[in-house]
Amino acid sequence: MFALAVPPVRMQLSAAELEEILGDNFLHVVYFQQPGIAEAELDADVRKSLRMLHYAVSGDAPAGLFIQPKPASAKLLDGLIDPDPLPGWLTEADLDVYCQAYRDGFRGQINWYRGYRGEELLRARGLEHAKITQPCHLMVGSLDPAATILADAFVNVDQYVTDLRGNVVLDGAGHWLQLERTKEVNAALLDFLRGLRTWGARVGSALRCHQ
Repeated sequence: MFALAVPPVRMQLSAAELEEILGDNFLHVVYFQQPGIAEAELDADVRKSLRMLHYAVSGDAPAGLFIQPKPASAKLLDGLIDPDPLPGWLTEADLDVYCQAYRDGFRGQINWYRGYRGEELLRARGLEHAKITQPCHLMVGSLDPAATILADAFVNVDQYVTDLRGNVVLDGAGHWLQLERTKEVNAALLDFLRGLRTWGARVGSALRCHQ
């Protein structure tokens, strides 16, 4: 598993529990829960929404822009910046492609966040102590909001992974590593894949010995 920006982590709290704890403080996960609210905001101008969201969590944005304090009644784009000009890793041609991909709006993507059910589902399936045993490599940007929101998960990743091949922080990068730091990501990915050849040979040899 080669993971960018988000480490393996179990959501210990459901969205409803997060809302209770946060009180009058905004968090995108909670904002996304009520069907239709976020869609109405983001679908109103898909291109503008994509510009602002890409910029807000990137390394080019002012530090802490996406996770700046605002009331629970705020909208996602409130306080964010519509970049002009675009950052060097995002072009109008890129946005053309993204707008086509989002031609039906943001509902499908937002629905992912509506699947948060805390530990309930994990316990029901007996997975509360399960770990990822496949080889893993993690990368995160030092300015990625996820590095702040999920800081403990990055530091304690060995709680969830048994074969960690890398846990890399790219200084000055944000959330969109594959765009902001394309060369570094590709080089790390190829190196990880080359390492899997050796891993696969060892596994194959072990299996043959037990036949």
